[in-house]
Amino acid sequence: MRSTDESRGLLNRVLGRERWDAFPSAAVVQLTADDLPKLPSADTEPDDYTDLLAVAGLEEQLRPQLKLVRAERIVRVASHR
Repeated sequence: MRSTDESRGLLNRVLGRERWDAFPSAAVVQLTADDLPKLPSADTEPDDYTDLLAVAGLEEQLRPQLKLVRAERIVRVASHR
């Protein structure tokens, strides 16, 4: 709810001062995982994981990138309407 009028209208409906069916509900578009940035992962590398230290090193390299993508995903979900 972005305005005071929307807040007031919702409160009036909750308190029974206005009918629920008097106002059309806003359509909400479903947010799916495909709508969000992909998370980087060491698991997507075509390796047989024989060198576990290399895998751990790759995960360490991806950590800052992963943190940024997670933050972007949070912003995208929070701003979703």
